[in-house]
Amino acid sequence: MGLKVYENEHYGKNGDYFRGYANAKGFIGNSKALQGTYFYIVRYSKRGKEEQQKGFLYVR
Repeated sequence: MGLKVYENEHYGKNGDYFRGYANAKGFIGNSKALQGTYFYIVRYSKRGKEEQQKGFLYVR
């Protein structure tokens, strides 16, 4: 289990996307994410049904 580095209730709206900087509690300011593999979970509602997507990305 790792640490949460980014969270956003309205991801994708108004240009709010993960751009390699942490915004979660425990990080000072907008700390740049270290190189490595990060796992994600995106939860959303589609036609009134809760959905989620999981995956990973590599930050260089």
